[in-house]
Amino acid sequence: MPGTTPRTTPGAIQELADTLSPEAGTNTVTRSNGIVASGNTSLVTPTATGRVRLKAFLIVNNGASVNDVGLRFAAAGVILFHGDLAADGGQRGMNLIGAYIDGAAGEALIINITNAGNISVTVITEAL
Repeated sequence: MPGTTPRTTPGAIQELADTLSPEAGTNTVTRSNGIVASGNTSLVTPTATGRVRLKAFLIVNNGASVNDVGLRFAAAGVILFHGDLAADGGQRGMNLIGAYIDGAAGEALIINITNAGNISVTVITEAL
């Protein structure tokens, strides 16, 4: 509607996350902006016996060059959803509700970046 502001506040995003599945209230939105180092960066770390389920993600390359970016569970886990993101705004996002993309007990959800750059990521996860 003209003259209205879209609801993009963190509270509104959390509210959306909580409506994405019957387990409303168990979903968490995690944002990391300006990840510049290559390699692995932890996004969500469960308890030693807890697990993380990935429900949705959006990765944006804010850097000046193409970058290969993906997600993984554990530092040496298989890199999921990886591929080149175009420079200056290339992005990849996916709704994974019902896909059951889960880490093992104690495994962190990690973003893996091939080249140093400027990456932003938002993930919606569920603690299991």
